[in-house]
Amino acid sequence: MILMNYRNLHVFLTLLVSLQAQASSLQEQWQRLYQQSWDSSALTIAQAQLSQYPQQLLLSTSDFADLTHYSWQEIVSLYQVTQDCMAPSPIPIHLAKAIEFELALCRQQPLKPIWFNNPPLLHPAGGSFADRYLDSFISQSQLQTAAAQLSSTLSANHPQHPLYAVFKPLSLTGRDALIGGYRAWFENGLLWLNGEQGWKRVPRSTWQPIAEALGITLDARQCSYRYSNVCVSFKETFADLSTLVLTAFSLLLLFMLLRVGYLKRQQNKSRRFILQLLTHELRTPIASLGLTTEIFRDQFDQFDDLTQRAFWRLTEDYQRLSQLTENSKAYLCDNSQTFTQRAWLSEWLEQVSAQHGISYQLEQDKSLDLPYYWLGVCLNNLILNAIHHGARPILIDVTSTDSLRITVSDQGQFPSRYQRCFHRKSTNSNMGIGLQIVKHLMQKMGGRLIITTHPTRITLELPL
Repeated sequence: MILMNYRNLHVFLTLLVSLQAQASSLQEQWQRLYQQSWDSSALTIAQAQLSQYPQQLLLSTSDFADLTHYSWQEIVSLYQVTQDCMAPSPIPIHLAKAIEFELALCRQQPLKPIWFNNPPLLHPAGGSFADRYLDSFISQSQLQTAAAQLSSTLSANHPQHPLYAVFKPLSLTGRDALIGGYRAWFENGLLWLNGEQGWKRVPRSTWQPIAEALGITLDARQCSYRYSNVCVSFKETFADLSTLVLTAFSLLLLFMLLRVGYLKRQQNKSRRFILQLLTHELRTPIASLGLTTEIFRDQFDQFDDLTQRAFWRLTEDYQRLSQLTENSKAYLCDNSQTFTQRAWLSEWLEQVSAQHGISYQLEQDKSLDLPYYWLGVCLNNLILNAIHHGARPILIDVTSTDSLRITVSDQGQFPSRYQRCFHRKSTNSNMGIGLQIVKHLMQKMGGRLIITTHPTRITLELPL
């Protein structure tokens, strides 16, 4: 099992290393996709054409009021100029061009194209001066001529801008990203590329075959590598490799746990079967042994002392084996309760303690229905452990209120876990079955085993 665990761990680590290697190569595959897509497409906008227009006019922010350089009160004062057609006194220097522009519009005075070339190009309330001039003053018959003269001072958001149709399929966020220096933007199936020569708009029919040949995709649900808003991942067979690896590892771990549980259950069933078989097969020789004792019992008075003592040992062994067999049948049955008998506590304690010459203290004698046989096995084991591993005097203290508590105490020091594991003392006369099995028997009967050290006190507790 340990070897199998090491092999599984090795496979998992190998897959992780492979995954990391693929992630590191994904960036290289993206760079190949960029280059091959660039080489396969024509320029949409040449860099020389882009350079003709001030960057501030190409950004989407050109439509917003400039609250960085102008206060809101100053923008309101410009609006008042348009309403009154009068300039304020005195005229703020940084608003002089805007006030001159608003007075010209109000008075319907034409402005020469050179006037718009002088900075600032953007109106404080948003848009360029040229945008507002075309929208407010120029007639439809003069629009085309005036737009051509003012093209370099229009914002890219204005329909008369020469690049308006080119930018239209691209969102404002994408346009700002490319103008700001990003080399790629993916939107509505189009891959926009920004290079030294200009911009290229690559359709799906061009970039997708290249991506498939490289084993990557831009439409994955999860990103293994991201550039700008481009989500690059291996194709579907590889995109979820990390998820597949973790799923496979989880399933493998679950399988191992289930297998361990199954093997443990089979082992317990095998042990139970063997115990049931032994219990069943012992019944015949035990019955025969009982008949033999009855035959000898009739001739007991004819035996000498040595033979009589041997007969009593034979009878005691027969009775003990008979009790063990009968009680084991109840213990091994899954659905039955532990076999109980009704007896006085004092009589049972007297029988157990007399075997070892140990006295007991009973707070109150009662007649109770208890699994006396298995309690006797547990108590006998505790007494033997105290005799062989403890220090006299050994005492048995019994109380019976809501629960039966049988405490075996001695003056020894209960060994630590380390001592119990590595320095166990072997004694031929110690026939105890071990505290672990005592604990299991108590749990089987619905009770528990309590161990207290310094000095040693071990208690059998069984609810009544």
